[in-house]
Amino acid sequence: MGRLSHFTTALLVGLIGGTLTPSPGRAATDIMHPPAQAAQDRKSKMDITPYKLGDDTFWASNERGADRLATDLVGKFRGLLVDAPRRVPIDLRRTFPAAVYHLGSIRDISVSTFEKRGLVTAMNVTDNHLYVATGRSFNPDTDVIEATPINAANLPDGDMSAVASLELRKGLQLPWAPARYLLTALLRDQVSNRAQVELCRSPACYVDPEVTKYLDAERAKLNPGEIYPRPGERLPSYRRLPDSPPVPAQGIEMSATRVSDQRLGQPMLIRGSFRLTPIASEWVKPGWTDPSVSARPNEPRPLAVVTVWLLVTGADDGSVSVYPLRVPSWQRDGDNCTGHFALDLRQLRGGPVQPQTYFVYAFSGIHLAGPLPAALVGTR
Repeated sequence: MGRLSHFTTALLVGLIGGTLTPSPGRAATDIMHPPAQAAQDRKSKMDITPYKLGDDTFWASNERGADRLATDLVGKFRGLLVDAPRRVPIDLRRTFPAAVYHLGSIRDISVSTFEKRGLVTAMNVTDNHLYVATGRSFNPDTDVIEATPINAANLPDGDMSAVASLELRKGLQLPWAPARYLLTALLRDQVSNRAQVELCRSPACYVDPEVTKYLDAERAKLNPGEIYPRPGERLPSYRRLPDSPPVPAQGIEMSATRVSDQRLGQPMLIRGSFRLTPIASEWVKPGWTDPSVSARPNEPRPLAVVTVWLLVTGADDGSVSVYPLRVPSWQRDGDNCTGHFALDLRQLRGGPVQPQTYFVYAFSGIHLAGPLPAALVGTR
């Protein structure tokens, strides 16, 4: 019943046009306001620099409900925002705190919450590895009695903010080692800003430049993994097809079958093209082998095999599937490589089976593509 009483209290504040003062120790706070007459900044991404918290503030308190991001932007911005320390000294700190701010109408936020359907992603741009956790994994629901569904028509007009304080080291199971991360919050087709965070050692630690040089050289010797998923007679394909998107100036470009009928066995096709900067271990070196290439003696070896992380989330059930595609490239452009991929989501392990709309995202290094809607229809 604690969840229900919390919501009711916040709703009352929204009705009278006030602000709910956060209570000490609460990890999440709802703040509501009446409709703003001039809501000029409702874009899905924005610069949070004027509102960004100092690093130490994240460890001084986990109560983020009174932050300016949660109060000043109500009625002026709708969408997701994420904030985190710029630097996390791993020899001095044991946690990686962050906050996700969800701003929008009372109806939208009450019905589709970050806690139930949202995701937080951390892309380690140092080694091109993506970490993903659902909003509900940070605050699992242990109430055996399901809450009564909210009827949005009964909610008042107005805007509100909901804030989630997150501990990412445990929640994402991050390696406690130096790295650079890009944090992003997702909720259906909403995408937050991308917060840059560096996990590093404090100045008190001694950094031996020769050790750093040696480790960098050893990583540069590594070969990429095998192509995944393996190419098929038709799909998956890693060659340019007639319906492949054009190669972008930088990053990833995708297209999808908008609606697929599972009763007719229709595929959920995802097509992509890219221009990316591989990390050192993604360039192919002598000694690299791959069964799919060995089976085609006339097929030239790729110059690089880059990892493109495909993330698929269900709009209704909040499900999430993550696929680390290892995509070959035969074209080099300076420090970049270009290439293509095409596959059927339904052929992937754990691919979509529940009829609903899915949103597809792709991550690689500093680049993010999506959301790309793809709906699966059929008998529920």
